[in-house]
Amino acid sequence: MRISNQLVASNFLQVLNRNQTELSRLQLQVSSGKQYNLASQSPVNNALAMYHKTEIAEGSQYTKNISRTKEWLDNTDSSLTTLEAALQRARELAVYGANDTLVQADRDAIAEEINQLLQHVIDIANTDVGGEYIFGGNDVETKPVKLLDGQNAGAMNDIVTYSTGETRKDKNLA
Repeated sequence: MRISNQLVASNFLQVLNRNQTELSRLQLQVSSGKQYNLASQSPVNNALAMYHKTEIAEGSQYTKNISRTKEWLDNTDSSLTTLEAALQRARELAVYGANDTLVQADRDAIAEEINQLLQHVIDIANTDVGGEYIFGGNDVETKPVKLLDGQNAGAMNDIVTYSTGETRKDKNLA
């Protein structure tokens, strides 16, 4: 078989073009810092990259959830500890107030402290973390408990209402 100059030149140009294309591809990789510029260049590696990216995002979200839950539980624990102390103090005042030797001024002072404890307990019940009320149940955006003063003059001093609309009428401690 005879090898002509045209065949040699054609093969040379074909190899030269292939090398030029490969050089261009490698220069693009170096300049972009990416091994592949199109997902279709390596579907398997693209699928793996997407899987790992999803795993990283999920891990990051798990970390955020754990941090948020820890903050929520720490605040709940602190609030319940404070509530326990307030209720213990109210119990002590109730036992002390049941004494027949107290004069009316002493009973009034106890009643005033009980009212302050009631306001403190309401403040504890309305504790929020990041704009969400920790004792709000399903509706964490609405204050779970509020105190309405002087609803019916002379009949009740204070009314405690819950987010469901139910009321607890004032109890006479004397």
